[in-house]
Amino acid sequence: MVPSTESTERGTLDVTLAVNPTPERERVLLLSAGTVEFTLSTFARKEAGDIAGLASLAGKTLATYPGYSWNARFPETLPQTRIITAADVEGMFRLVANGEADAAIFESESGKALLHRLLLTNVEPKAIAVLHGQR
Repeated sequence: MVPSTESTERGTLDVTLAVNPTPERERVLLLSAGTVEFTLSTFARKEAGDIAGLASLAGKTLATYPGYSWNARFPETLPQTRIITAADVEGMFRLVANGEADAAIFESESGKALLHRLLLTNVEPKAIAVLHGQR
């Protein structure tokens, strides 16, 4: 789902449509000017009524995956949140669905489409998530 710098270096990635710039990615990718703004959402199980915005993640467990552009910002933005890492983006949502993580932060529309494709009907977007440094 997310292009890796490794796939670029191996020559298996020629073009991608949406990438958040990070220093690592800027070393190996030629990035154009931003053209689309994405909305991030906090995703959690439907019954998790106590999870909404970022403040509600204090004391909770947040799932992520390797290479996610927001990983570097999570410790600063969510210092009281435990971070666990899945093997990939699908695994991140599965951790939430099966209760091993309380929430995940991901682009709203892509996240909803992925949940639908994975048949994870017990997870939904809860609130817009604005992270420090988001552009």
